[in-house]
Amino acid sequence: MNTVELLQRSANTKRSGDLSFFRLPMLLQTLTQGAMTGLLTLIDTSGHPVSKLWLLSGRLQHASFGRLSNEDALYELLIRPFPGTFAFVHRNDGPEEGALDPPRDLGGMIFEGVRRHDKWRRAAALV
Repeated sequence: MNTVELLQRSANTKRSGDLSFFRLPMLLQTLTQGAMTGLLTLIDTSGHPVSKLWLLSGRLQHASFGRLSNEDALYELLIRPFPGTFAFVHRNDGPEEGALDPPRDLGGMIFEGVRRHDKWRRAAALV
């Protein structure tokens, strides 16, 4: 069973996994391809939720990471990944505040985030 099938098996069931195995870009791509709607929570190794991404039919509706939101939060998550786990729960309700209108296509944002991550790694290697 592939990742899309795993996430789509039950609309009301929580799906979770290890970010070191799935990697955030791959996970987001899977959710995008599956046109998933719900809340993706990223959890650090201490068990604390550190980021929430609301998806609507595989598109970014809202993202938060620390004080950052939406595109800035997503890019920061992709530039500086952290170890931890994720949980995706199908939900039809969206965020109460700060929703992007219209929701953004994740495909290009994932590509740009990976590009920024590579650039950041090269710069960090020079320092």
